[in-house]
Amino acid sequence: MKLSVISVADHYPDGARQVGALYREIIDQALLAEELGYECFFVAEHHFHHYGAVPNPAVLLAAIAERTRRIRLGPAVTILPFRDPRTVAEDYALLDQISRGRLVLGVGSGYLKHEFAGFGRDPMEKRQRFDEALALLKRLIGGERVKFAGRFNTLDDVATNVTPAQRDVPIYIAALAKEAAYHIGRQGYGLFTIPYGTLEHFDEVGALHASFERGRKEAGAAAMQLPRGRKSPLLS
Repeated sequence: MKLSVISVADHYPDGARQVGALYREIIDQALLAEELGYECFFVAEHHFHHYGAVPNPAVLLAAIAERTRRIRLGPAVTILPFRDPRTVAEDYALLDQISRGRLVLGVGSGYLKHEFAGFGRDPMEKRQRFDEALALLKRLIGGERVKFAGRFNTLDDVATNVTPAQRDVPIYIAALAKEAAYHIGRQGYGLFTIPYGTLEHFDEVGALHASFERGRKEAGAAAMQLPRGRKSPLLS
């Protein structure tokens, strides 16, 4: 079993600790996680509330990348309905280069009402926005030149000016509904899930994982592996 760490980066502005000190604490936590042998260190993306004080995990993770050598790094997750897929591809390709190929790219569709309101996004459109952005992100971060006219994005023969160090960046999708595990596996992506938010009882985790692996098998994909043959992290 491989264990990983996630920081939601929740901040309490009425307390003595200032937000800059929070960031330094998170960096120190990542250094300790590497020293203790953890597999990955993830940082959540949140907006417009102190519940999470990292609006762009790529920035903080770049600072961590420069002070670590082994531990893999990534957002858990970057929220695609709020972002331009070109910018996401650029930010995380750059992080992969800085970290020498240690990126694990977690993506999700978002769930907090105040974040959708802050970006002027209709929550009813989040699935369509996510699907369109993810398809574009995968092509862009793979180095493809893209011409596309969709419902939410228009790209006119665009290619990013930086590509990842890894040949194939592992992409994980966050799921709160247990029914999504199969479909994520069927598409060949990795799975991020939070058992207490997804399942009635923890003993259902096995069935959730089996559903995900069934989707992977039907798609003809091997069991999900990180580069260098490491076991994939199940976010918990």
